[in-house]
Amino acid sequence: MIAGAAAAVSVEGVAFATDGRGRFGMGPDRRGGAFLMMLLLLAAVVLLVVLLWRNRHPLPVPATPSAPPTSPTLNAQSILADRLARGEITPDDYRAAVAVLRETSPSS
Repeated sequence: MIAGAAAAVSVEGVAFATDGRGRFGMGPDRRGGAFLMMLLLLAAVVLLVVLLWRNRHPLPVPATPSAPPTSPTLNAQSILADRLARGEITPDDYRAAVAVLRETSPSS
């Protein structure tokens, strides 16, 4: 990429020299081409420094909030609620099972 830009800048005086002034109104000694070459070289160096710095110092990734810890009995209660909804257990069986789960739930 840089070599191509350097080649284009070095021949720009020849390619665009229809009236002897060269591109950008510079004289035939091609000082304008050397100036453009230095600007491109400076831009390439700045780009390289920025890329190297970003690789060593990446932007911090915002932390995603984690889910709150769930109760071990929550899954069991949802299973009991599903069984009640399907008619596999009676409401009295459901209440008794939930009461047992709440009595024996491990303390955090």
